[in-house]
Amino acid sequence: MEVLYEAKTTERGGRKTQARVSHKSQICRSFLQGMVELFVLQRAGRGPVYGVSLSKALHNFGYDISPGSLYPLLHALEEKKLLHCHIREVGGRVRKYYELTDEGRSCLVEVQQDLADLVEEIIFEKKPGTANR
Repeated sequence: MEVLYEAKTTERGGRKTQARVSHKSQICRSFLQGMVELFVLQRAGRGPVYGVSLSKALHNFGYDISPGSLYPLLHALEEKKLLHCHIREVGGRVRKYYELTDEGRSCLVEVQQDLADLVEEIIFEKKPGTANR
C-alpha cells in the first residue's frame, strides 16, 4: 500500500484539480533537488561551470533540468555566497561562469561527509564512520 499525502493543485483545461502526491514521490523529489544543488557545488569545485554545461552533465546522469529551475538555483547559490559569478564573452556571446567560493568549498566538504555517514547507515546499514574509505 502506497501512502498518499499533500494535495497538489494543478490546472487542467482551465479548471483547478487536486492530485494526491505519494510520500515516496515527495521524498524522491526533495532528495533529487538537494542532490542537484550538491552536484552544482561539486562541479563548480572542479573549475568554472556554466548553465548549459551543468544541464548536459546532469542529462548524462539521466536527470533533465529545465533552465527555469537551474538558473534560479545558480542565482540562489550565488546569493548565499557559495558560488561566485564572472562573465566572459564566448563566440560573441556573454556567458556566466560560476566558481565555488571558500564558503562554498567548506559547505561542500561538510555536506559530503554528512551524506557519506548517512549513506552508510541508510543504504549499507552500518554505523556512521565505520566504512573503509
